[in-house]
Amino acid sequence: MIFFAFIRYSLKIGMLMLLFPLRIFPIKKNRILLLENILNFDAQYNSNTKYISEYLLKNYPNVFEIIYPLGKERDFSIFKEKDITPVKLGSLKYYYYVMTSKFFITTSGAIAYIPFRKKQIVINTWHGGGAYKKMGLDTTNNFFYRLDCKLTAKKTSYFLSSNKYFSDIVNRSLLISYDKFLNIGLPRNDIFFTDYSDIIKKVKNHYKIDENKKIIMYAPTYRPFKGNPFFLKHELGPYEIDVDLILKELEKKFKDEWVFGLRLHPSIAELFPKTLDAKIINMSDYDDIQELMCASDILINDYSSTMWDYVQTKKPCFIFAKDLDEYENSTGLYTQPSSWPFPLARNNQEFVENIRIFDNEKYLKDVEYYFNWMENYETGMACKQLCEMIYNIWKEENK
Repeated sequence: MIFFAFIRYSLKIGMLMLLFPLRIFPIKKNRILLLENILNFDAQYNSNTKYISEYLLKNYPNVFEIIYPLGKERDFSIFKEKDITPVKLGSLKYYYYVMTSKFFITTSGAIAYIPFRKKQIVINTWHGGGAYKKMGLDTTNNFFYRLDCKLTAKKTSYFLSSNKYFSDIVNRSLLISYDKFLNIGLPRNDIFFTDYSDIIKKVKNHYKIDENKKIIMYAPTYRPFKGNPFFLKHELGPYEIDVDLILKELEKKFKDEWVFGLRLHPSIAELFPKTLDAKIINMSDYDDIQELMCASDILINDYSSTMWDYVQTKKPCFIFAKDLDEYENSTGLYTQPSSWPFPLARNNQEFVENIRIFDNEKYLKDVEYYFNWMENYETGMACKQLCEMIYNIWKEENK
């Protein structure tokens, strides 16, 4: 384990030295680079960086030059009607933009290898809300990984937080000091505080779902690679969920017609069988899971932070966690699933029973208690507050 950590850290130091000459280029004060995914070169236009970009375009037109890296398989034409400059993630041009952008905004902490300058502002919006799967130094505390975390923390100017409990975890596990936190929630979750009826129509039209039918979406996360975790590989979990049984129980309980959607984590979507049961709608290729959550009437989750996003809607979320004991012993969780407001099942019979006895009034009370306990920072104003801060920094430097 420590050998692989040493190799990764050495490669980052090597990359740091390789990129250092790019510091010769001047920083452009109005240039903002927004990066959705730095880990697997599959960056796309979604998550926090998409919603920040859209807010800037609408509220600060012609003020900022927006740079948006995309993975090599992504279609650059999606920006044809937008004032956004796309660049291929990992290309020389990408690194040029990284080193000349005043603001570097990411959803990942993997920035130790970039030789940022003091005048650059590095903002980490993170890729998950709540506080569920263990991360950082809470999963491994070897010497070289700690050095990596320290280097990353030093380069980070601001770190967005979804709740106080999360801030405490990040402070400990990623070594981010409290003075760097922006306690404003996640930009992608602002959507849940708006009228999203048009988005519901958009999703249902995309999948040809009758507007009167309800959607239950199953969005399980990956499982850690059973080999060395430093290879950043992910595996499928035990997803043996009985679709027929659940749909029948939903129709009994809520007296509606239901469709079953499957949304896999991007890192495992390609590992799943291409042919699915005719009753299942594969939603894994949809480019924005926030829109899918808007359209879904119920979410089924396991250990993904998707549940934190979804609970902002106050719509029902259920947990189906067949490998709960194994997962807690391997990856580990920060809080006991029994403390979450979501009905928990380890098998299909328990899941059906949870639907049968579901009490929405009790659920909403549990959600409210959960928000208070976690000290929820989500208010639907994250984009506004962050972009105002960015604008004020830019304005101050251009006096």
